[in-house]
Amino acid sequence: IEGRLNDAERLAHEALSIGMRQDPTTASQYFGAQLMALRREQLRFGELEPAARGFVESNPDRLVWRVALTLLLCDTDRPDEARETLEPVTEASLRVLTPDLDWIPTLTLLAEATVGLEDGVRARMLYELLEPYAGNVIVVGAGTVCRGALDGSLGVLAHTFGDDERAIAHLDAAIEVNRALRAPLLLAYAQVEYANALGPGERA
Repeated sequence: IEGRLNDAERLAHEALSIGMRQDPTTASQYFGAQLMALRREQLRFGELEPAARGFVESNPDRLVWRVALTLLLCDTDRPDEARETLEPVTEASLRVLTPDLDWIPTLTLLAEATVGLEDGVRARMLYELLEPYAGNVIVVGAGTVCRGALDGSLGVLAHTFGDDERAIAHLDAAIEVNRALRAPLLLAYAQVEYANALGPGERA
């Protein structure tokens, strides 16, 4: 969260070696989530495509891995493949998704992919599902990855479906939360999206 990516990767490997002795299935998935977050920050997300596809195939009931693969495809400039990967993810399936530990991470990752695909209809639906949780912080699993203020997701969703006033309010809140978290990378992302929502001019 402090942006010390090399230290984070070293500690993730250490945690994996401990976890594999106790619960290999959980340890490998938590490590996968941490490595994906790290490689994305390092602009190396595409290196993990085989692993992401493997998690999708071996965990068909965990939507979070399909969504992570979709985000990887968006990040590597393959929007058509990303849309194809999302085809099974319908509005009906999202509305009945079990509200477990995966729920908010899944929907907020999907929010990023939705923004990348400029899908205003899906953005509005995700906003409706996530808006009651404004003010919270996104945490994957049992503290595996912290993705910052949920208001950041709400802000970019609102911007995608054209409500910039609402987007600005959420992103302003995200900036304050991420600053309080002492999370420089997350803070910078929120500031960039805030400027995007403001549009051209002196305010941005």
